[in-house]
Parts: sequence; structure tokens; C-alpha cells
Amino acid sequence: MAKVLVQLYDNEDDIRAVRSNGCTDTYARAIDDLFEFVIVVPTLNAHSDLSVICRAKSGQYPIVNQISWPGGADDYKFRVDVEVIRFRALSTIRPIIEAGILNWAAQWQVLNADLDMSQIL
Repeated sequence: MAKVLVQLYDNEDDIRAVRSNGCTDTYARAIDDLFEFVIVVPTLNAHSDLSVICRAKSGQYPIVNQISWPGGADDYKFRVDVEVIRFRALSTIRPIIEAGILNWAAQWQVLNADLDMSQIL
């Protein structure tokens, strides 16, 4: 089992930009900064099945310098630096996330979970 930070993004362009930006940005801070991986999954508004799995290089920290995200100008508050970035289909990742959390449909922007990453790495 691995400690994972799961984040929601509402467009595929921003999911793809995680690789070029080398980080993930969010509006909300996670409860726990002790995580090894970051998984970004699309919301229904993204109209996408693309997700990204990354190894965390940092905990979440307040953003000092905003960077450009292709999905539009946003005022994100927190960032995680990432490396070893891999794209996966949400259909592959969702069952693993659902096994580690109680309710996929609950309202959340970021969450911490213990997940079995062996099936998706």
C-alpha cells in the first residue's frame, strides 16, 4: 500500500500539462502531507478518461509564482512538485481508488488514501 494524494482536474489539457509543468496545482490543501504519489483524475466536466500518476517530489506548499495552465487562468493556492509522470485511463485507476476510499461520488477536490499501486504503475 502507498500513501497517495488524489486530485480532481476539470479539463484534459491541464491533466496533460502536469508533465510539462512538473507539478500539480489545486485550490484545496490535503489533510496530510505524507504521500508518495499524486494521482490526477478528470471530473465529469473534463469529458475525458485520461488520468495521470506521478511520484511526489514535495509535499503540498503554498504557491508563490503562478504558472500557466492551458485550461485557463486559475488562482490555484497549493502545489506539489512531481516526477515520473505516467498517463493512464481513468477506467484503470478508478477501481483502485474506489477500493481505498469510501465514496467516489462524495464532494471532494483533494483526498488522501492508501492505495495498492502495484496494478497501475
